[in-house]
Amino acid sequence: MKWSAPVSLALAATAVAADFVKVDFDVLEKSSSGALQRRDLARREPQAVNIGNQGHWYLAQLYLGSSRQQVSVLLDTGSSDFWVVDKNADCQAPGQGNQCVVYGQFDTQQSTSFKRNDSLPGFSFSYMDDTSVSGNYVQDTVQIGDYVINDYVIALANKTSSPYGVLGIGFSGKVASIKSDFIYPNLPQRLKDDGLIKKNLYSLYLNNINADSGSVLFGAIDTAKIDGELTTVPLVNIYSQLSDKPIEVSLEFTKLTFKGDSEADVITDNKYVAMLDSGSTNTYLPKPLFQRALSIVGGWTQPNGLSYIECPKDDSSTFTFGFNGANIEVPLEELVIPSSDIEGKCIFTGILPSSNDLAIVGDSVLRHAYLVYDLEDYQISIGKVKYTNDSDIHEVDGTLPSASVIESAVTLSTLASYAEATAAAVAYPQGSLTVTWYRDLLAKGNKAMNDTGLILDMVTDGKNGSSAAAATGSGSGGDSSARDSSAKSTSGASTTAASSSKGDDAAALATPWMAMLIGLLSMFV
Repeated sequence: MKWSAPVSLALAATAVAADFVKVDFDVLEKSSSGALQRRDLARREPQAVNIGNQGHWYLAQLYLGSSRQQVSVLLDTGSSDFWVVDKNADCQAPGQGNQCVVYGQFDTQQSTSFKRNDSLPGFSFSYMDDTSVSGNYVQDTVQIGDYVINDYVIALANKTSSPYGVLGIGFSGKVASIKSDFIYPNLPQRLKDDGLIKKNLYSLYLNNINADSGSVLFGAIDTAKIDGELTTVPLVNIYSQLSDKPIEVSLEFTKLTFKGDSEADVITDNKYVAMLDSGSTNTYLPKPLFQRALSIVGGWTQPNGLSYIECPKDDSSTFTFGFNGANIEVPLEELVIPSSDIEGKCIFTGILPSSNDLAIVGDSVLRHAYLVYDLEDYQISIGKVKYTNDSDIHEVDGTLPSASVIESAVTLSTLASYAEATAAAVAYPQGSLTVTWYRDLLAKGNKAMNDTGLILDMVTDGKNGSSAAAATGSGSGGDSSARDSSAKSTSGASTTAASSSKGDDAAALATPWMAMLIGLLSMFV
C-alpha cells in the first residue's frame, strides 16, 4: 500500500435536547504531485481507492485529552475500536517513513486527564497488506465537536505501519482486545449510556461524489435525505455457533442486476452474505461474480491487473444490489474513471474482485443509499438517498418512521469459508477481523483451534445442514483463484453462501484450504 496526500474531514458534533448527536464532516481536499483529485474519482469521500501509486484518503478530526490535541482518524462502521498513534510510537507507513506526525499523534504527558489503567489489556491488528498496529488500551477525554466524553477507552498504538488511526463505530463485541473477556462500550453505546441518545443507532449520509460535506446522526434519522421509504432487513449472524447475536453488519445479498439500453440482466440471484463497510472505498465481489459483472458491461482485464470498459455515454446504465428486498441502485458512470493510457476507455474501479469468496459493499455503493444502523435491534434500514441540504431530523427511541420491515429466514452455511478469510486477515483500513480476534471469539464459545475437528464440528452443526460437504472439499468448487491467500486485497470481511449449488457461485472450501487454515490458526493458539 502506498500513502499519499489525505483529504481531511473536519467533524462538528451537535447535541439537540440531549436526544441525538449530529456529526457533520466537511471535505477539505489536499493534493500533491501525482495525487488524483476527488472529482476525478467516481466514489464517495471518506477513502479513495489507490490506482498504482496514487490515491487519497478522507479523515476525521477529533480532539484528545485536557490539551485538546487534534488527531485525524478514519470513521469506520466495520470496526469497533477508536485507536490513535502514541507520540513515541514506532510508526513506519510502507514506503513513506514516519507519517504519523502529519496526521496527529497523542502526547499523553500533555494531558492531565490521561489515565493508564493497568487492568486494561493490550490490543492488536494485523492485515493482509502488511500493515499492522498494536498497543494498549488507556482512558482519556475525547471531544467530538462540542461534545466531550470523559474517561473514554482509547486504543493507544505504540507500534503501527498505518499513518492514521480509526474511529470504529461497529458493535462493541468486535473490539480487538488480546483478552477475550474484555469488551467496553464504544462510541455509539457510550452515547446511549451517557443519556445523549435514546437508542444505540446511527444513520449515515455520505452525500454525492462532488459534495464537500456529509453527516452521521447518532440516535436519529434525517427524513429529508430519504427518497421514499426505508426498508428494514435483519442482520445475518455468521457466528451463530459462537455468539447468540450478530457482531458485525452483514446482510443477505440476494440479487445483482445490470440495466443498460435493454432489459435488466440478472448477474446472480443466488444468496450471498455481504458486509456493509464504510471503511472500504470499493465494493468487492467473489471473483466469478465480478467476472460476470465485468463481462455484462463489455469489460476486460489487462495484464496490469486493471479492468477496462468503454466509457459510459450516458447516466442511464445502473447496477442494482438487492438485499432481501432492499435495493441500492448505482450508476455505472460512478464506478469508473477515465483511462489515461487507453483513449476512450475507462477503468472499472468501483467494483473489484475479492481474493476470497467474500462480498463487501463499500462506499462506491453505500453512498447511493441512506443507511440506518440499528445496533440495538440487529437490523439495517436502507432507503434511496436524496442529495439535499435540507434537514428533517427525527430522534429514534423505538421503531423507525416510514419503514417497512422485511423478515428473513435465511440459513447460511458460511462459517468455514468465513473462518478461512478471517485466518488470512483483511487489509487496512477496514479495521475488521484478525486471527487473534477470531481465536478469542472461539474461546468465548468454549471452542479451540487445535485440529481439523474444530472446523468440521462447527460446519456440521445442526444449524448448517449439508455444509459438512463444503468443509471436506466436496461440492461444486468455484474459481480457485478467488481463494489466493497471498493476494493483498483491500476487501473487508464477509463471505458467500456455501450452500449455493450453481456452478461458480458455490462457495465450497477445498481440503488444501482447510489444512492451510488450521496451520495459520495454530500459530496463534
